[in-house]
Amino acid sequence: MGRAEVVKSAIVLVEGRGQALHLGEDSSLNLAQGAHLAARFAAAGFRTSLRFILDAGQSVEEYSVLPHLPEAQIEGYRRAVAGAADRDRARREVVREIRERHLAVALRARNGNGSAAIDDGLFFSPLVAEVGEPNPGVLEALERCRHPAVDGDRLEDYRRLLEEFRGRSYLDLEEEVARRALARWLGERGVEVEVGTVSRPPDGATSWFREPPVARLVAEDLALKERGAGVESFDGRLIGVFPAVPGNGNGRLYFNSPTSTRYEHRKVRVLPRDRFGILQLEGSERLTFDHLRELIAAQARGGTARPLGIKYPYLAPMIAAAIAAEATAKLRDGPVTVAFVEGYDDARDPLDGCLAEALPEQVRRCRFSARLALYRELPGLPGGLPLIEDWLQANAAGLFAVPIDEARLLA
Repeated sequence: MGRAEVVKSAIVLVEGRGQALHLGEDSSLNLAQGAHLAARFAAAGFRTSLRFILDAGQSVEEYSVLPHLPEAQIEGYRRAVAGAADRDRARREVVREIRERHLAVALRARNGNGSAAIDDGLFFSPLVAEVGEPNPGVLEALERCRHPAVDGDRLEDYRRLLEEFRGRSYLDLEEEVARRALARWLGERGVEVEVGTVSRPPDGATSWFREPPVARLVAEDLALKERGAGVESFDGRLIGVFPAVPGNGNGRLYFNSPTSTRYEHRKVRVLPRDRFGILQLEGSERLTFDHLRELIAAQARGGTARPLGIKYPYLAPMIAAAIAAEATAKLRDGPVTVAFVEGYDDARDPLDGCLAEALPEQVRRCRFSARLALYRELPGLPGGLPLIEDWLQANAAGLFAVPIDEARLLA
């Protein structure tokens, strides 16, 4: 019998979040880098897959708006809430101002049909977000934009895309923006590259907790925490879920992944938080470990009275495990390369360490990031990836912080 044909495989893993609603996202550079790498692998005869990560936990304002604003402006928002006689009203006014000034489309929480009543007057997780009406003020400002990276001729396409997704999941919009850009950049190589998401639950947060590897990860970690093992450091105390928590007496729930869930005095402490401390949220909640397990079990059954999401202490090893499983399966046919694209210059993601631990030693692992100088050339404006696709494609080969050694990469 003849020997089985050896097949070289490549898995390109790339960060992707926020590309639908802000022009200054590093994920836009990373997605362009991922497409460039995938096309080069495919051209060299690799069986190639591209997996992009959709972050479903932290509110859009906290990763697509506030990081691009001057610190003085963020501090002004903090003071407006901290110094208010009616803090709850001040919170909502600040959130409304941020959205009206800096989001190209309104977002609202998907409530009804027996689901929990999520408070969308505050920041909230994209897991439960749906697309509302386009923001005419922001779109008009984009029409006046004169920036070398922005293609004004694509604005009408972007406007139609926002209209098309009205009433649909925000994560659907994020995924579609990424997929369209990747298809355009890959061009004729697109038929040779399998594109898919990783970390996005197919039917909302409930499906995460039904997956056996995830259930095992959560169960084992909770058992360790309950015994007090490995909780000497702050990071060691963190628990990688975020439950919805009661709001400020209005009967609605605050649901956002900056909320801290951690081991404390043999119990679980939940503290509602926002990433930039603008909302000045107060109070906390103590749960027994058994109560948290009951909430997780209810979520796995599809319960929605009090939703839970998974955040990075669990999400990073989950993603790494999924990529490791794919790589392991492909090792049966031949050598495998995993290329991870994240951030810019030397910024490091915990996921990189998780990949190093999870991938079989036979898998070649590479890491790439974008040039900070090119990242800074992106306009710090609300908008979407469709408006800067051509600029990114023209600069694709030069986006990398360290130039690609193709001979070595494709060996």
